[in-house]
Order: sequence, then structure tokens, then C-alpha cells
Amino acid sequence: MRNSYGSIKQIDENIWKLTISLGTGYDGKQVKKSRTIEAKNEKDANRQLYLFYSEYKNLPNAVYDNITFYEFCRLWYARHCSKLSPTTIVRYKKILEQRILPAFGNLQLKKISAITIMSFLDHLKDEDERLDGKNGLLSSRSMELIYKLIQSIFNKAVEWHFIIGNPCSDIPREEIPKANSIRRTIWTMEEVNFFFSNLYKLPDNFTNVKYKLIATIAWTTGARRGEYLGLQWPDIDFNNQTFHINKSLTDLPGQDLFTKAPKTENSNRIVAFDNYSKYLFLLHKGIQDEFLLNNKLTNPQNFVFISHTKFNPQNNAVYPMAPDAFYNWFQRYISGIGLPHITIHAFRHMACTYALTAGAPINVVQNMLGHANIKTTEGYIHRIETPDNAFTQSLSEMLDDTRPKANF
Repeated sequence: MRNSYGSIKQIDENIWKLTISLGTGYDGKQVKKSRTIEAKNEKDANRQLYLFYSEYKNLPNAVYDNITFYEFCRLWYARHCSKLSPTTIVRYKKILEQRILPAFGNLQLKKISAITIMSFLDHLKDEDERLDGKNGLLSSRSMELIYKLIQSIFNKAVEWHFIIGNPCSDIPREEIPKANSIRRTIWTMEEVNFFFSNLYKLPDNFTNVKYKLIATIAWTTGARRGEYLGLQWPDIDFNNQTFHINKSLTDLPGQDLFTKAPKTENSNRIVAFDNYSKYLFLLHKGIQDEFLLNNKLTNPQNFVFISHTKFNPQNNAVYPMAPDAFYNWFQRYISGIGLPHITIHAFRHMACTYALTAGAPINVVQNMLGHANIKTTEGYIHRIETPDNAFTQSLSEMLDDTRPKANF
């Protein structure tokens, strides 16, 4: 059966083939797309044909009059999610499948109101709403993420003229979930010095040198974990003592490690490293080359940081080091030497805070961290619990030539 959008063809019981025509291509031929779907009858198959066509072309609003939230989410996913990062897509898909679609999926998009959403958010406050098996309430951060995704989906529904207004706009401000502000713990300078003085005393073997280098880079440059783990040897400029951050190593459940573009346009940047980092880079390179040679392994992608336990048995090619490997080693190490727990991301906060304390201009620190907005950088600044007398003394000394000496 054919109409102006395409055609449907029943190929088995409840199985239909949809074909849509998108116009003429560069070669003068019709551009067509096909999809096999399940549909209970011809009417249902035609409805899905319209939605399939909508993934590529806009249709009159009348076609969508009774569209369900689930059907709109399919369009939203096809049109919008392809532009997002893989990690964001995975996070959104999980929230949709576990939380939002079970609640709203069968409701007509136009009939979902602020009250509908508010009652759903109230339900999430129940004690049995955690899905991780732990006791307690759903975290404020999880509540905020769920709400923001709902709000974002309805924003697209308004932008694409499916509905007139976003029902989230009618929710009172005090009812909107907000994550509790949790200040990330960082170390004092005494603790930083204790960490590195112990780390640098470790013998120079494959594992220790690798972690000495990673920790040094994290501290001196504030780079993100995925950014330095995604480094490849051609990214390192030893002459100018810089490396080019142009990718990030990412791991997703059920997938092999892969690199993706940096988080933002500003994250693609050239970062300088100090003399000691250069020494560690060269030492690490020599040990890595010897490790590969002795074990008859190859590093075809030239990753700076590689796994020393995992390789492809078909071609003996090593894998990049998994992001969790550094975290797991780091937590064991700091626990063993008695330092308080911090996250790997805390190194970015410490790099920001202590660089500013040392006198670096905030815009320089912003560029070093790869932040698009200086407000983000400001959020990384921690109060340093040290006496202010050193800074007071520095300011006072600037006036020494203007006043008589105090005798007391």
C-alpha cells in the first residue's frame, strides 16, 4: 500500500516492511529508506510509517495529534541523540528505559501536564525507588538528572511544534529537583607533597613509572583522565614540551575502549609539561618499548599508556589502559600510605586551586583545563585552609616605601 510518504508491505503475520522516499539524490535517483517493524494491523503500520518518515522530514501537525510520549521519544532519539557524545547517549537511554518511559510511555504527548510530571517526581522520593539494591532514597543528583532529561525532551517537542508549551515550565520552582551541592575533597599541599615524595621513591618498573607519569600529568596540567589516557605518542612534542589533547579515551558497558572527540571545542588544546614530566615520558617510552619487544607485542595505535595484561591474541596488539586501572591502583596506593580518599577528578580541582594560589591568572588556568566558560573554572576553586598572614605580608610590603618603619 502506497501513500505520499512511502509504502507499507505485509511480509508475515504482524510483520511489515516500511519504505519511505526522501526525494531525488545527486544522481537523479530516488533516495529511499526501509525498515522492518512489528504492527498489529494496517492502521498501526501506517502510523509507524509516518513516524519513520518524521525522522528525516517534518510532517503536518495533524499527523502527530495523538502521538504518544514513547513515539515522540523514538523521533527525539533518531533526530537529536546522534549529535550527542556516546557516554551521554548511554546515560540518557538508561534513564529513559528505567525511569521515564515506564511512567509516561503510553500517555499522549499533548496530555502530559505539570501535575503529571510532579506526581512522577513525588513517586521517585519513595524509599523503594533505588535500582542499585542499596538502602535509602534516590540521590538528589539522580532526581535532577531525570527531571532535566524530561525537560529537555519537552523542549524539543516545543521546538519541533509537536506541542505549544513545555509542561515543565508550569512546575513551581521549589518543586524542581536540584542536586545537593557536594564540595569535592582535595588534599592540602602537605598531603600532595607526601603523596608524590612516596610515589617517586618507588622503583622504576613498567607499572610504577606509568603511574608516576600519569599522576604528575594530572597534577601539573589538570587534564581529564580520558584526555591523558587517550594520548598517542605522535601527540607528544618533546622539543617544545607540549602535548596535543585532541581525543578522549572512553569506556562504555559492553563495548571495547574507544576514543572520541574532546568534551568541548575548548578542550581540544595544546598543554605544556615540565622538565620532570619530560624525563618521565622518556623513561616510560624506553620501558614500554622494552616491554613490547620482550613480550613480542605491538602497539599499532601508539597509545602512550597501555595495558600490561590485555592484548589481542590474533595479532598480539596491546590495548590502551582502561580508565578504571589508574583509579583502582590510586585508591589502593593512597590507602596504603594513609592518605584520605579523593577521586581522580580531584586532581583537576587541585591543579586549578593551587595554580591560582601560585599566582596564575584565572584565564590561563581556564585554558589549561579546557573550560569553555570561566564560570566552570571558578567552580573548581577551593578555599585553602592556610593562614592569610603570608598574603597579608606580601600586600603590606608593597607599601614599604610609603611609610616610616614601625618600632616596637
